Amino acid sequence: MIGSDFQHKLNQVLSEFNSTWIDLKTSFDYVFEAAKDFAKESKTCHGTQTITTVAGQAAYDVNPDFLECMTTDDSGNGIIQYSDGTNSNWLGQESYSDYLQNENSAGTPDSFCITDAAIKTRKTGTATSNGVHAGGESVLTDTAASFLSLYPGDAIVNTTKSYYGFVIAVPTTATAVTTAMFDLSGRGGAYASWASSDAYIIIPEARYKVYLDPPPVSAAQTVTISYYAKPLPVYSDYGLYPFATGYEEALIKYAAWLYKYRDSKPQLADPFYMAYERQMRKAKNVNRKAVGAAGFRVNFMK
Repeated sequence: MIGSDFQHKLNQVLSEFNSTWIDLKTSFDYVFEAAKDFAKESKTCHGTQTITTVAGQAAYDVNPDFLECMTTDDSGNGIIQYSDGTNSNWLGQESYSDYLQNENSAGTPDSFCITDAAIKTRKTGTATSNGVHAGGESVLTDTAASFLSLYPGDAIVNTTKSYYGFVIAVPTTATAVTTAMFDLSGRGGAYASWASSDAYIIIPEARYKVYLDPPPVSAAQTVTISYYAKPLPVYSDYGLYPFATGYEEALIKYAAWLYKYRDSKPQLADPFYMAYERQMRKAKNVNRKAVGAAGFRVNFMK
């Protein structure tokens, strides 16, 4: 189900066509909240990250869509793979407080922790060409910029026109990034475009870091993190969430629940959440059968 269909079906469920009570951006917000919760609970989105070590460096950025480690030991603790190019071993997850207390000198890592990272620096600049939206997607171009560190979900403000939106695709070039922008001056929250000379601020969303314990003594070693992932945001007509067909109705029910808690009768919201929970539990069971396992475990015994 694409973004425009989510909008249509959510309006149907709420019986709010041509209403000023709902608006385009809020509806996308609520469906995205539903998608994030659904992915976390049902574990239906997966990702893999490969990190190349730097000698003596403990901390490395984790992909922004990371939720939790997919591989675990028999006790359910997170596990990541460490390789020197010839041999591989598994590092067990520890708490950040344990990591701080260890204060190990550089060596071969035998454990790791994951904790929040400092907010990345905002990016500012000026659009150098027009970016007219098509189905809600518009390209911000700045020939003086470097957008490659951005990620879907990073917030963008057009400070010239007070438009607000998000990065919605991983940048493939340094000077252009695909966005979804909204004009919030009216109640409908209509799609907006970029014009040459529009000033912008980009605010990266929160991220995690992984700390290797002890810090690796050698460079060019490989860390592989398999993880359950947060879905990329859908804020345009043609965006699509990566869930198997049949789970869309659960997201709509969750979004309707959030809307109804703004209603004059919030008790009407509860049936929507109950319907979401039933469908989410079913999705969790179906997904685990589909992948052929209840989880991914690593046994240290040889």
